[in-house]
Amino acid sequence: MSEVAVVQGVSDYLALWSASGAGTYKVRAGMLGNGRGSTVVSDECFFRATTQIYEGGIVGSVSGSGAALSSGAGAGNHPGVVVLSTGTTATGSASLYGSGSPSSVLAGGGAIRFGAVVKLDALSTPSQTFAARLGLGDSAASDGTDGIFFRYTDAANGGRWLGVARSNNVESTVDTGVAADTNFHTFELAIDAGGTSVQFLVDGIAVGAPITTNIPAAAGRETGLRPAALAKTVGLTARTLRVDAYWYQFEFTTVR
Repeated sequence: MSEVAVVQGVSDYLALWSASGAGTYKVRAGMLGNGRGSTVVSDECFFRATTQIYEGGIVGSVSGSGAALSSGAGAGNHPGVVVLSTGTTATGSASLYGSGSPSSVLAGGGAIRFGAVVKLDALSTPSQTFAARLGLGDSAASDGTDGIFFRYTDAANGGRWLGVARSNNVESTVDTGVAADTNFHTFELAIDAGGTSVQFLVDGIAVGAPITTNIPAAAGRETGLRPAALAKTVGLTARTLRVDAYWYQFEFTTVR
């Protein structure tokens, strides 16, 4: 007779032995999700053309002269890199975005975890201003109506990354205390199962207090995957964002 173990994808871990590390490590069980109790998306960003589908139904979206997605050189532990370029117009943009299903995710049905490893090649300045957004959103190139995401521009919050929860065009923000730079970093957000709280993390460390208001969890406030987006507002010099990987886990409260 066999026994069935119930393992939660986001909150539970599996112990795995690493021969190379000569030790036991924990791995979030959701990375091995079966589709009934959770959904898992993970993409290492080996390049595809702008119009082709990335992991999780994500496609590239560009606007403006010269705006593009292209293959970037891998380095160290960043083997697959997609480069988002705004092009040479003052309102150019580029993003990885769920354009076929921009309103497919509703918080409150279970624990959600999103993460992305990205690198800015240059910072936003008054003469070359852009905004970067990472997370969940229903617009490719703007804040949109609903979303939960990181946002950066030099003109706000002293050039530090903000955590944003946005519902029906009303938002709550938290100062992560993390100043933008031009190195690779891991940006994650963790939404609780009830859709009542979201914690932002940078490089595995919780930053800022959890946001508990304006989380898009009510009916009609659906959002979608927007792993990375870059949009210019001032200046004609192209700005770029490198995406090394992104992932998304949704652990359902009620198994489907």
